[in-house]
Amino acid sequence: MDRAPALISLCPKQLLKQNSSGRTGFRKQDSGVESSGGIYGNLFTQETAMKTRILHLLIVEDEEAHVEAIRRAYEEAGVAVEIQSVGTLNEFRAYMRNGQPDLVLMDMNLPDGNAMELLTHQPGDAPFLFLVMTAFGDQKIAVDAMKAGALDYVVKSSEAFTDMPRTVERSMREWELVQKQKRAEEAERMSEARFSTVFHASPLSISITRLKDGVLLDVNSTWEKVTGFNRAEVIGRKSVELNIWIDADQRKRLVGNMCKHGAEHDGFDVQVRQKSGEIRDIFILAEQIDFAGEPCMLTMAMDITARKRAEVTLKEAKAFTESALNAIPDIFYSFDLSGKFLSWNKTFSRISGYSDQELSLKKPTDFFSGEDVQRIAGTIERIHKEGTSKVEANFVIKDGRQITCEFTGSELKDAKGNIIGFSGTGRDITERKQAEATLRESEARYRILFEDARDGIALADAETDRLVDCNQALCLMVERDKAELVGQAQSILHPPEDLIEGMSHSFRQLKVDKSEHSLEDKLLSKGGRLIPVEIRATRIQINGRDFLLGIFRDITERKQVTEALKTSEERFRTAAENLTDVVYDWDIKENVYWYGDIDGIMGYPPGGFSRSIEGWAATLHPEDKNRVMAALESHLKGVAPFVVEYRIGRRDGEWRWLSARGTALRDDRGEPYKMVGSITDITERKKAEEEIKRNYEIQAAMNALLKLSIEINNEKEFLDSALNLLLSLKWLSFESKGAVFLADESKKTLHLQVHRGFSGELLAACSTVPFGRCLCGKAAAERTIQFADCIDGQHVIHVEGMLPHGHYCVPILSGDNVLGVINLYVREGHIQDLKETEFLMAVANVFATVIERKRAETEREKMEGQLGQLRKMEAIGQLAGGVAHDFNNMLAVINGYSEMMLMELPKSDTNYSRIQEICNAGHRSADLTRQLLAFARRQTIELKVLDMNDTVTGMLKMLQRLIGENIKLMWNPAANLWKVKMDPSQLDQILANLLVNARDAISSAGKVVIETGKVDLDQAFCAMHPGSVPGKYVVLGVSDNGCGMSKETVERIFEPFFTTKKVGEGTGLGLATVFGIVKQNNGFINVDSEPGKGTTFKIYLPRHESENGEKDEMPDEAEIIKGTETVLLVEDEGAFLIFARIQLERLGYTVLDASSPVKAIKLAGEYKGEIHLLITDVVMPEMSGRDLKEEISSMRPGIKTLFMSGYTKDIIARKGVLDEGIHFLQKPFTVQALSVKLREALA
Repeated sequence: MDRAPALISLCPKQLLKQNSSGRTGFRKQDSGVESSGGIYGNLFTQETAMKTRILHLLIVEDEEAHVEAIRRAYEEAGVAVEIQSVGTLNEFRAYMRNGQPDLVLMDMNLPDGNAMELLTHQPGDAPFLFLVMTAFGDQKIAVDAMKAGALDYVVKSSEAFTDMPRTVERSMREWELVQKQKRAEEAERMSEARFSTVFHASPLSISITRLKDGVLLDVNSTWEKVTGFNRAEVIGRKSVELNIWIDADQRKRLVGNMCKHGAEHDGFDVQVRQKSGEIRDIFILAEQIDFAGEPCMLTMAMDITARKRAEVTLKEAKAFTESALNAIPDIFYSFDLSGKFLSWNKTFSRISGYSDQELSLKKPTDFFSGEDVQRIAGTIERIHKEGTSKVEANFVIKDGRQITCEFTGSELKDAKGNIIGFSGTGRDITERKQAEATLRESEARYRILFEDARDGIALADAETDRLVDCNQALCLMVERDKAELVGQAQSILHPPEDLIEGMSHSFRQLKVDKSEHSLEDKLLSKGGRLIPVEIRATRIQINGRDFLLGIFRDITERKQVTEALKTSEERFRTAAENLTDVVYDWDIKENVYWYGDIDGIMGYPPGGFSRSIEGWAATLHPEDKNRVMAALESHLKGVAPFVVEYRIGRRDGEWRWLSARGTALRDDRGEPYKMVGSITDITERKKAEEEIKRNYEIQAAMNALLKLSIEINNEKEFLDSALNLLLSLKWLSFESKGAVFLADESKKTLHLQVHRGFSGELLAACSTVPFGRCLCGKAAAERTIQFADCIDGQHVIHVEGMLPHGHYCVPILSGDNVLGVINLYVREGHIQDLKETEFLMAVANVFATVIERKRAETEREKMEGQLGQLRKMEAIGQLAGGVAHDFNNMLAVINGYSEMMLMELPKSDTNYSRIQEICNAGHRSADLTRQLLAFARRQTIELKVLDMNDTVTGMLKMLQRLIGENIKLMWNPAANLWKVKMDPSQLDQILANLLVNARDAISSAGKVVIETGKVDLDQAFCAMHPGSVPGKYVVLGVSDNGCGMSKETVERIFEPFFTTKKVGEGTGLGLATVFGIVKQNNGFINVDSEPGKGTTFKIYLPRHESENGEKDEMPDEAEIIKGTETVLLVEDEGAFLIFARIQLERLGYTVLDASSPVKAIKLAGEYKGEIHLLITDVVMPEMSGRDLKEEISSMRPGIKTLFMSGYTKDIIARKGVLDEGIHFLQKPFTVQALSVKLREALA
């Protein structure tokens, strides 16, 4: 069976088995996906890589002793390694430009900078593996290094150097395992994607059925089309419930065989019943698979209904051909190259005397003997050379008699044009040969025995019209003696009524034109009998005198045969008129006689179609006419049989396919005088053949398109290759012209991407097409396929020389989004059908998948860049926050001791003013750390009543440094400004972000104006400014005279990650942060900007009033409050621990101090007295302050807690406000602040 391989090639089953443990549950197959691993792939492609090559190690370390320690460690370990070292970052960069080590051992702190920035921004084209070394066991540095990609983090020590070979080997082995896992995950993802593409895009009907109960688990869209059921109504149901199989036993045998043998089932034909009840023929393949851990049956099917119908048509045509061959009086035969008969007609059996069984065992040479055998062999050789031949030979029949036959033969070829045998006809010419022999003998005797001629012969004087001689045959014919005829006028031989001016027809014709002629006439016998004769008359000279010679042949018998033939023809005409085919009889000199419904085939009323050969030829299709006429001429010359298929144009314009056969009848000279044959309408058969061919071409095109979508990464290159593929389909494309447009939905326009055959005006007109304009724009606007079989009248641009044509315009859709349009030129009059439309929709779906995938990849790359920038800013923020945190711890000690000294010294002391300056400097430093924490967004968010003028004034110096000296900062505070209630750090963030944007908008010198004001907004203002609410507001304005922004940019400036700056210069989060802060404080923002005229931001924050309606006043500084309770103090910073203990003891408290959480837990368990309060730092190496509180509280229920920290990100709750009930003290703090917080916590 030759259909199964074709089906398998259309839907490779190995692809359907690729998916693993995902949704489908098919068996996984190795996809062969590999990853090079970048520069590391060469090092770690095999487990033995480290053993088969020397490791190239680069040490970046400014301490030579450390480098030597590592070298010694490798020497003592006996590990082959090439070690090189550099001492600075600049030397490292120079080295990396010329070489690529396998691993870098990187010291974090080098003479020319910290290595963290370099490690977190490795070049994309030359990344490197590294392991970090540092002298400090800082957990944050370790975390940052690992985030940057370090294989490990090593704290420098002699033990660490000694153990370095094992550390390096372990780290690189762990890295290799991670890379292998990533490659495996990518291979699995690609496997699932390929399965999904093949399963859902395949034109084959595919279903998956659980073997144990016959429940359908999945079907594809083609299965839905073939059966008429939709997927939702069949999944989970048993296939027998759907009553699809016509032969239920056939399905039972299939399932039983599958369960028994667990093997693939060969393909076979079945009939299925659609939901509508229509019966369809399909070819089916089945195989047992493992699906979701259960044995299931994978079924793939192809709808072959059209092919089956075509086979029936072909079978009927074959039956008709056999009937026609059996009806002809000539022998018909065909045999293969070995001489075995392939077919013969009944005439062959009748004439030869052999039965069909006997003929099947015969060879052609069995019917000839002697020289005829050689003559037949020579004829076959001529057929090989000339394609056809004719020969006469004696044909030996079963009873031993020989009959003379004329045989014609031609080559028999298969569909590929290979000669597989010979076919021909044979005609019994025994009687004709005998007549020819008799004629030759007669002519020989004519000269000797005139009187013995069988035909009557008469010789008359041309001048006198008198008979001068005649032979005995003529005398016998007219029943007269020779003496009665000689000397008489020639008219004596003819009936008087046939004479013209006393002369017969033949005599008169010779008298007039003196040319030889032949005609039929009648003679009159003496007894009055009319004898039909054929007269051949000619003028001869004897001794210079003209005589007329006439030869008279009695054709009485022939006339009788002619009459019989007419009767036979009448019967033939009656039979032909009742056939479905048309039989023709062409008198080559005159008209064609049609028998059958030729008028119906040609679309004419009865008797309306032409009876001339010219009229028939005028209906031939222009592409077929020369071929058909050449075949007809070749047959009339006796070169080849007339068997041809061609198209004719009906009267109504429809083209139909006909198959014509015919045989020329020839006279004694071999000249054709008549041709008879039959014509069959094969339009439906041709349509079926074209449909099958088109289905295969569609499948091949889809396979090629899917292959392109996988192999080509560039979007435009894919579109170009895919368009070429579509234009190669001759039944679809016209002049190989077409284009692909991509859509800009925001502008409602299509933009030409690739094209074929566009130039000049057409190319210019189609470069940009608005939605709704022409067919392409209409396809985009309406999101449906647009088709027109003739588009000439709708063209905006008319290009000279453009042939009439139509269009397919197919939208490329993703859900409701238009991605583009495919435009194809089709022939004028092209007929749209469902199969074609479905194919183009499937093509558009592949286009959409590729376009979306390419855009997703581009978007992913863009997001990765933004994420990298965000991480960089986060790292800088972490650095700033960490510095501020550590600085706060030191400031707490400095400020604390200076305040204690001021409290102990009298103001008259000469050192009092000096210590006062130290204290003031410490407070200013604390303000600086607060601003650093605001930048890092690590500041605790606590709402305070602010005078905005005072707050801004305090920030002016920092803001001036932020924008630079070339930009003038102007400050215009409003008088009697209302208060606002917000976190001061949030106001810092607002001003910092707005001024950075203003600075970036000013190309060189310029100015920035900060101003404040107050306003009472009414309903009219709010109606014109969406988002605003009526009420009283404090206004903060920031203006610049920079480049300004367009309206489109202004509409998007508050979107996260939106930025107009170059890559790497902005995160796009600044204004988004400002917007969030303002909204959090129930305010709103107005932006006024024009390109070239600068930008003004106005921020409206609600006025704050106290509950009694009065303005809030800043509280007076609290006095020092002492206590007597016992407190447990936990702080990992030694200097601060000592300072805090002194402060607490001076305030009257009993202090239990611990330098770590573990010691604090031990102390709390051992102390026998009551501990009233736990004072703990938030961030500590062993345990966080929160966790320590939980441990101590479980041991001593009821104990109170006071948290303290340099920054407090770890204890911030939702919306940035401290959790209710938590007592917190920000480092550094004053003695007064400490005393107040202690009493609050103990209350």
